[in-house]
Amino acid sequence: MKKTNSISALVIVFYVLAVVMIGVAIYFGNDAFKYVKEYAEGYGTSISDMMGDAIGYICNAALAYVVYAIIFFGIAQLLTKANSILAMLAEAKPAEQPAAVVAAPAEEAAEAEEATEEASEEEVVVTEIEDAAEEVAEEAAETAETIVETAEAEASEVADEVVEAAEEIADEVKKAVEE
Repeated sequence: MKKTNSISALVIVFYVLAVVMIGVAIYFGNDAFKYVKEYAEGYGTSISDMMGDAIGYICNAALAYVVYAIIFFGIAQLLTKANSILAMLAEAKPAEQPAAVVAAPAEEAAEAEEATEEASEEEVVVTEIEDAAEEVAEEAAETAETIVETAEAEASEVADEVVEAAEEIADEVKKAVEE
């Protein structure tokens, strides 16, 4: 049997989207770093003095794009697995019977019995492959849900840190203004 490794256009699109999202995340992370650096220099401090705020700001700028990249990459991986499973199913078609059998009736019966056994074995293989495909799909769905939940949790933590940092800065500004 000849195996062909063809990647569908949709899989390529998802891989490209993942790479683009990583590029966007790097761009926005770098942009956020430059902003924090200029902000710190403007107030006469260093980034290490405000490391928590800097990390929160940079992560807030880039985290969503990293999550999108992971999701797109996961979808591409799932599609690749699905394509390979479909290819295995296509290869597992029952063997074709010869058009004309020139043999004695006893030999014909034996050949028919062998063909029936082979067909039932192939049906078992197809069933096993279908079961494996369902398990892979379920695991992929669970993994995608876990990734999304983790990303949402991290995003809310970063947002909370940003709000707390903004409140602290506002308090410090009020104190400075009052003095």
